[in-house]
Amino acid sequence: MTLIHRILVAVLVTLGGSAGGAAETLLIADGVTHQLVFLDTDSGQIIRSARVAEGAHEVVVTRDGRLAIVASPGSNAITIVEVATGAERKRL
Repeated sequence: MTLIHRILVAVLVTLGGSAGGAAETLLIADGVTHQLVFLDTDSGQIIRSARVAEGAHEVVVTRDGRLAIVASPGSNAITIVEVATGAERKRL
């Protein structure tokens, strides 16, 4: 499957970095691989990924930046992921 056929939904998050700097991380809900992908925007490298429910389609981040909420309408599920670690906190 080519990238043209894949639907990716992304949200940009600014995370505190070392030495007082801030790093920007792009969170991508990939409905094909069922992953929430964390991409460093400076390097273009994948920092981590987290398994989410099948058919991930939308992602939002809480106001404090601590949690990502991923909606997967195809499986009628919501996955809550800790942004700092990529750990799944809960699946509804």
